[in-house]
Amino acid sequence: MGNIPTIFLLVTLFFSVTLRAQPEVVVSGIADIMTDSVVAKDVLTEAYKRMGYKMIYDPQPAARALHRAEKGITDAAATRVKKMMLKYPSLIIVPVKLFEFRVSIFTKDKDMEVSLDALKDSRIGIRRGIKIVESQTADMDTWSSTYTPELFEMLESERLDALYISKVDGVKTLTELRNEDENRFTEIVDLTPALINIPVYHFVHEKNKHLVEKLTKILGQMRDEGYLKKAYMDFEASLRH
Repeated sequence: MGNIPTIFLLVTLFFSVTLRAQPEVVVSGIADIMTDSVVAKDVLTEAYKRMGYKMIYDPQPAARALHRAEKGITDAAATRVKKMMLKYPSLIIVPVKLFEFRVSIFTKDKDMEVSLDALKDSRIGIRRGIKIVESQTADMDTWSSTYTPELFEMLESERLDALYISKVDGVKTLTELRNEDENRFTEIVDLTPALINIPVYHFVHEKNKHLVEKLTKILGQMRDEGYLKKAYMDFEASLRH
């Protein structure tokens, strides 16, 4: 009986060492209420957990998040668009689509044509660091910000004619602003369809290329289980509340 405390101590030490030895991976993601920071965080936390890793999420403004992942300051970029990543060879794609990134026009002009041409003569608000949007609007009259409510305030006061931003970011922010003051932002509409609707993937830094094969397998399993689809659908359902 005298050995029981000793055995208990050894078992406790064993499990403590095991927990401390769990490898960690730091993933850069876009801060605020973008899809990346909600859906991707949950999906990737589960994926890395199945691989035996503890994921530490590093939320940053979009441009800084990409910089930190591309330079290897962190281990991976949570989500990015494949086409826009060709100029960042240090980041390796995990070839399983997580979800689709959608960019929509928000405006008071309900008759505005849903096209890039319609934006050319408008004052446009965009989110700073969203590379594909910055590329498409490079020659347009834009005001960029890392704070979506600021953009909606400028649209409401007619200092901007339209916002060209992530659909989920826009819908969520607009819902919250209307809940704060039901008499404001009532004329703003989300034009359909979205102008951008493209697949989004997870990218790891080249120093972690050994993770790509396993991540591809795990995320593929999660896709086949319906996990990825359900995660996004649950998120979309929460947007307007």
